[in-house]
Amino acid sequence: MTSAEKRNPLGRGLNALFGEDEAKPYATGQSAPTTDYVTISPSRGITRLPLSVLSPGPFQPRRIFTEENIMELAASLKQHGMAQPMVVRPKPGVAGEFEIIAGERRWRAAQRVPMHEVPVVIQDIDDKTAMEIAIVENLQRVDLNPLEEARAFQRLIDEYGYKQEQLATSLGKSRSHISNTLRLLQLPEAVQDKLMDGSVSMGHARALITSDNPQEILDQILKNNLSVRDTEKLAAKKTAQKKGTPEKIAKAVSNAPVQKDADIKALESNLSQLLGLNVTIDVATNTKGVLKIEYQNLDQLDDVLRRLSR
Repeated sequence: MTSAEKRNPLGRGLNALFGEDEAKPYATGQSAPTTDYVTISPSRGITRLPLSVLSPGPFQPRRIFTEENIMELAASLKQHGMAQPMVVRPKPGVAGEFEIIAGERRWRAAQRVPMHEVPVVIQDIDDKTAMEIAIVENLQRVDLNPLEEARAFQRLIDEYGYKQEQLATSLGKSRSHISNTLRLLQLPEAVQDKLMDGSVSMGHARALITSDNPQEILDQILKNNLSVRDTEKLAAKKTAQKKGTPEKIAKAVSNAPVQKDADIKALESNLSQLLGLNVTIDVATNTKGVLKIEYQNLDQLDDVLRRLSR
């Protein structure tokens, strides 16, 4: 596989899967594949399949599906239907059944509605392409857990030879985001487990990466519910203690950098431009944090309150 071929699935994104570029799954004029359940539409390759013939594929990067999230999606499907088709392929070695490449969350939610059949695009593709599509679909459409994202990045690098710069360009991420996310894989397994279940945030994890004893600091985070900033100070203090003097310790703690994810910074910038006010987001965990909006006079405060009241 050439470098261009390696980058192509990411560069094209998901448009190709739904007939929005030249690479349609089954072009007009080709014989439409059939099973006991389905005849594929030759125009765009979109059809409907019973849930019973679908099963999760082996290339899904997401490992955690929260019941709350699935039920919220199920409520949306019940009200609006499934506007975006799932992407599947014939299940290897099993006639009449299909393997989900992209859309497992929708499949799980559809069972809760319940829906008897769902719209799909059937792709006749190999394992490598199926894995690329599954990873890209999740990275572009769903907020993966940072560790799931790191493992997906590493898998693309290991199995397809992607460079970090290529991933950043293709996925619309910053180079620093790719690099910092991959560094999470250096953490001890115990820390990775807590990051995976949401007990600590990516900000906490990044502070632990440079620590000589991340497990000790992790215990303090969990015991005392430390913020990211407190964690950075504690990590800096532990490092400085090895260097000796109280002065060095105090200086290290006061100078401990406040590190923010590139996506959080972008969100702060977007909100600041939208409101015309300075907006700060401090993340405590994967699900908690503080949103701060600064105003300079009562007119600005009144404007913010008026917008929120809408």
